[in-house]
Amino acid sequence: MTEKEKDIVADLLGRAERAVREFVERPEFAQMLVELSRSGGCLEQRVADSLAEQIRNQDGAARQHWGRCDVYVPAKSPVKDDAKRRALEEARRSGRVEAAGSRHGVSRSTIYRLLKK
Repeated sequence: MTEKEKDIVADLLGRAERAVREFVERPEFAQMLVELSRSGGCLEQRVADSLAEQIRNQDGAARQHWGRCDVYVPAKSPVKDDAKRRALEEARRSGRVEAAGSRHGVSRSTIYRLLKK
């Protein structure tokens, strides 16, 4: 899979997460919290507005990266496929399908279907 074929949803969510973490780690964030606590302003709204602006600032970089390319949007999150793989491995190892399904959040019928393959 090339750089441009990677999962666009995971990329955009990762960009948003990085933007939020960068915002929270900035000294201006602590300053804003102090000012709001003194003035009695609406903390939730100010933080939400600032975070939204920080995420919107990622627009240019995302468009530059993904512009003019075919993007890949998987139907399911890779996390689900990983959970299925781990449940299948545990079911094969232990022989206990119900326990493996409960532990990894995968239905027994899904595990049995995967075991048949």
